Amino acid sequence: MEDMYERIYNDVFLHISKSNLDLFLCGGASTKGRQSYRDTIRLKLDKVDKINVLYPEDLFMELLNRKKYDLLELEDFLADNSDYIVIVSESPGSFAELGAFANNINTAAKSIVFLQTKYKSARSFINQGPVQHIKKINKSNILYFNESNLNESVNNLLKRIGIYKRNGIYINKNKSIKDIDIISGQLLFILLLLYFYVELEAKELAHNIKNIYLKKFEPKNFDMIYLASLRRLFSKGLICKNRKEEKFYYQLSDKGYKYAKSMLNTADIANRNKILNRIRLEIINA
Repeated sequence: MEDMYERIYNDVFLHISKSNLDLFLCGGASTKGRQSYRDTIRLKLDKVDKINVLYPEDLFMELLNRKKYDLLELEDFLADNSDYIVIVSESPGSFAELGAFANNINTAAKSIVFLQTKYKSARSFINQGPVQHIKKINKSNILYFNESNLNESVNNLLKRIGIYKRNGIYINKNKSIKDIDIISGQLLFILLLLYFYVELEAKELAHNIKNIYLKKFEPKNFDMIYLASLRRLFSKGLICKNRKEEKFYYQLSDKGYKYAKSMLNTADIANRNKILNRIRLEIINA
């Protein structure tokens, strides 16, 4: 079975390039009485199909609770797994995140800050410290907003990250192959494996993916990437888990099947249908 995993990885997965951007969105949390600006911005960005919007705490809270990783490790991991880190400066927690990301060389270059217009000229620690530092890297990485122009500010963000709209369709010309050393790449690989196999036992899936991973990458971050990928797949409703006797198995949901199939339709493979059908047939006959 491991040989077939490698075939799917080499002959299929590595031929799928994606134009989607991975964007980590940081900021305040909503309360019963008020929706945070971060959540408002996310609702607008979720309508853009070229962006995968992620909340860091959704992916990493479980890891932090295990006390196996420190915050600095997670900041670097965040940088490796994102195209951009957007910080909506609106709460004490988001101020701390802004300071941390601005002072980390790996996250600062990817950081884009939403700052309320009323604080634009304020002589504050935030303005004169982390905001000024990010401005030195790229002035365009500071976006000012207020409640009345939030749509305009989000549109400015899309322009900044290279996404534009043509005839009602969002376009990002930049495509890349994201390997299994980052969340979005490993997430896609899991989907493809489940597409071909239909069902896979949880421990077997992790073991075989790890063996492929270790042939190219250092082992340090595998657990973080794998767990975050699964968490993302479940949160998006792309996979489901079943129990049979003492073992757990993963399967694609209907939504996950459609997504995997759409990704396969973009694969740059000569004789694509022939190769995909051959893989299916060999798995059935194994």
